[in-house]
Amino acid sequence: MTRQVSPLRQRMIDDMTFRDMSPNSQKVYTYAVANFSAFHRQSPDKLGIEHVREYRLHLMARGLKATSINPTSAP
Repeated sequence: MTRQVSPLRQRMIDDMTFRDMSPNSQKVYTYAVANFSAFHRQSPDKLGIEHVREYRLHLMARGLKATSINPTSAP
């Protein structure tokens, strides 16, 4: 069964491929964006910098260190 990829996700994948990111890095980044989007229950294209800040604070409250959060959430 093939899963439909949204245009926004496909654009992100295309951009990461263009930057020659490894498949594993692409998986990590798409997973991070999916979790960010799920946390806010909105599409990531509808979210702004304050939403990123709120999500980062949420991750820190869960015990994640800044060194784990920063690579996937830097604006």
